[in-house]
Amino acid sequence: MKPAPDYSVLSVPEDSLTRRRRWRRRFIGAGIIFALVAVLLSARPVIHSLRRWHARRLCEQAEVYLEKGEWQKTFDAVRQASSLQPGYPETLRMQARLLSATGNFVPAAVLWKQLGSGKIDFQPNDHRDEAKAAIETGDLPLADEQMRWLRGKGDDTAADRILAARLAERRGDRAGATSFALSALGAKDTSERDRIAASVLVLMNAVQADQRHQAWSALDAIGQKKEASGLEALNYLAAQEVTLLKGDSTLDSATPIDPELLAQRLESHPLAKVSDRLHAVDLRLALRPSQRALLLDDATRRFSKGSRDELTALCLWLIGEQEAARVLSVLPNEKAAETKVLSVCRVEALSALGRWSEVESELDSPHSDLKMEEITSQLYLVRCAFKLRKKAALQVRWERAFDLAAGDAAKLLLVGGEAEHDSSPEIAEKAYRGAIKAQPQDRRAYDALLRLVARNGAGAAYETLAAMAKQWPNDPNILNSELYAGLLTARLAPEAARAQAEQLVRQAPADSSCRATLALSFLKLGQPKAALAAFGNVDDDLKKGHARTSTAIVHAAVLSANGQEKEARTEAARISLAGLAPEERALIAPLLPPGA
Repeated sequence: MKPAPDYSVLSVPEDSLTRRRRWRRRFIGAGIIFALVAVLLSARPVIHSLRRWHARRLCEQAEVYLEKGEWQKTFDAVRQASSLQPGYPETLRMQARLLSATGNFVPAAVLWKQLGSGKIDFQPNDHRDEAKAAIETGDLPLADEQMRWLRGKGDDTAADRILAARLAERRGDRAGATSFALSALGAKDTSERDRIAASVLVLMNAVQADQRHQAWSALDAIGQKKEASGLEALNYLAAQEVTLLKGDSTLDSATPIDPELLAQRLESHPLAKVSDRLHAVDLRLALRPSQRALLLDDATRRFSKGSRDELTALCLWLIGEQEAARVLSVLPNEKAAETKVLSVCRVEALSALGRWSEVESELDSPHSDLKMEEITSQLYLVRCAFKLRKKAALQVRWERAFDLAAGDAAKLLLVGGEAEHDSSPEIAEKAYRGAIKAQPQDRRAYDALLRLVARNGAGAAYETLAAMAKQWPNDPNILNSELYAGLLTARLAPEAARAQAEQLVRQAPADSSCRATLALSFLKLGQPKAALAAFGNVDDDLKKGHARTSTAIVHAAVLSANGQEKEARTEAARISLAGLAPEERALIAPLLPPGA
């Protein structure tokens, strides 16, 4: 028998086989990796395009929502688009439009300028929104530029005329503002929302009674509608009627609407919420003040047992009416703990009643159920320490408040407001300056600082105004105020100030405050006749209380310098001396009765 063939001589040695298998696996693995990389590299542009397409669709949806006034849906769509494409021009555009529509004009203006550098082709609504932001932030040259584009396209819309009215109003041109607003009011393409805006502009600027009556009638007609515009018109009419009934208005004619009928229409409107119905109660309180307790009891009974939103609206309204005890009667601790707003309402009510120990106990307890932002809670504790005269605790509370607010302009403004409330101007100034440093483009911080330092005289105000003029070089109100303060304190040479004031008057010839600054420059130059001529005709504004106090002060001084002593004393007698800077008081001191 033959032996079995020996095939071992044909087999590959084991080490060599293992090596070849290993290299094959490596080759296949490398091929898979290269294939995956290729797929991913080709997919990245596709994914980017999909995200961009999705962001564009969201922006289109947001624009539709915005035109309908559906703010929450607009906000949600813009937020989603921003998360997909943060720097995408269309996303920035919708952010700017939403900010403009909701009154956040400072950040809106920043975005519009960013987009204006060629990142996007502006549509008419973009020009309108940028013009609106420019008007509200005081950049009138930019507003002029946008308005020239809008009015130059040949189809002047009602919205464009309303913007033109706002720009005229910003310049102090009440007649021009009235003319543009009436034109918008009579246009066929005017939407209900624009008709309301035009009517309000007429009421704020018109002098003639028939023009004002036309605006009241337009608002009354819109108020008949069972839509959101009707409710908006009714709320505005009610607010004006309350002001008139309380005697707090400079308006020279009442609404042609019965107040009780207006309250009934506001309450029965199909879209009316609790806040709207409480506005009707406001109207009745102003109409029948002797029935205040009865009306408050009725409102508290009607709205305290409703939903959480109704209870919140009631509590906020009662706090505004200074009815803290009623707030506590409907808002026990367990209910207040349900939301942040209700928690604040309860603490504010306790504070209004001077129950500081209870406030401190509720907020400082580790077992407290109240829901509140930490900075808000800390500021209430600051007030507790101040009211309870705990000096050591007060210092610690302030330090903690600044720690919580560090770098956040909004929180620093809250700290500054609390410091002003507690008569701590040094702390308030520190907070406001911190807010300016954190957000240099936030006008609120500058305005707060100006209000605070102006108590120390026009000199301190001038320094702040000079800083504001650098930040907003195109705002005529800031520039005019800077010139006025500089002239009062001799920080500016009268001749240089005169040249700048003349330029402001050329830009806004109907603005009596700019004319007053020009007149003051002539007065400082020893030219009383030129000072009087600089005023033009401002008698109507002064007599009806439309002119600023500073305008009345300078006008009285100029009349005196021209030998019209009787008229000057009559003018000075109408000026409220409360809150005047020492330099302003000195200007009219010779015209005031002894001891004034």
